[in-house]
Amino acid sequence: MTENEFKKWMAGEGLALSSISTRISDLRRVERHFGDLDTAYDKDGCATIFEKLSYTAADQTAGKPNPSGIEIEGSLYEGLSGYKSSLAAYVRFRNSETEGSDTGILTRAAVLAAIRECKELGTGTFLNKHKFRRPRTYWIAENETFYPCKAIANVALRAVEGADTQIRDATRSRELISRLGFRVVDSLDERLDPAEFERLKQRFLSKFSDFERLGFGASEGGYFDEERGYKDALLEKDRRRWKIVPCPNKN
Repeated sequence: MTENEFKKWMAGEGLALSSISTRISDLRRVERHFGDLDTAYDKDGCATIFEKLSYTAADQTAGKPNPSGIEIEGSLYEGLSGYKSSLAAYVRFRNSETEGSDTGILTRAAVLAAIRECKELGTGTFLNKHKFRRPRTYWIAENETFYPCKAIANVALRAVEGADTQIRDATRSRELISRLGFRVVDSLDERLDPAEFERLKQRFLSKFSDFERLGFGASEGGYFDEERGYKDALLEKDRRRWKIVPCPNKN
C-alpha cells in the first residue's frame, strides 16, 4: 500500500484526520490478512478481497459465518462494511492515478467478471436477475460478443461498492466503460462490424469455394453436400410422412 500518497489523496478529498487514521488502520489490517494491496489491485482491482469482505445485514440476521477470516469483535456486518469502505477508497485512489477521480472504483477486472456472468447466464436472464431492461443503445463488444453496457457497468460497480450504487445515465456508463479500454457501440445497428462481416464472409467462402458460382439454391456443390442436402432429405421425408404439399416456387 502506498500509504503516504494515499493519505495526501484523502486529505485532498477533504477527509478529517480521524477518518484518514481509521482508513489507514483498517487497510493495514486487511493487508496483513490478504497481502499487499497494490499487488491485489494490479491483479484484479482488489475484486477478490472485496468478495471476501462482502457481508450483508441479511447475512448477519441469518447467522452466516465471517467470509473474510479477519477476527472481528462486535457486529460482523458493521466491521466488514468498514473494511470494505476503506478498501473502496483505496481503489478510488489507485484509479485516480491513471483514470481520474470521477471514475470511482469501477475496474476492468470487475467489468470482466460481470461480462462472464452475463455470458454464463445469457443476456435475457442476466438482465432479469439484475432488474435491467434490454437497451436500445450502448453495447460492449468483447470477443465477438455484445453485452449491455449500462447493466454490466452497474453490476460491476455494485460488486465492490454495494447494492445501493447505481449509474443511472446510460451515456455515463458508456464513458466509464470506454475509459477502461472496452469498445462500446452506440446502437444495435453498429453491432455488426462491416470489417468483421467481411472476415466471416471470406471464411465461409474459403470453406465453400463454389458457393458464389452456384448460389444457395443449388442442388450440388460443397455447401449442398455438407449443409443443405441432408436437411432437404429430412424435410422431404416429413412431407411424405405427413402428406404436406410444398408451396410452389414463385420465382
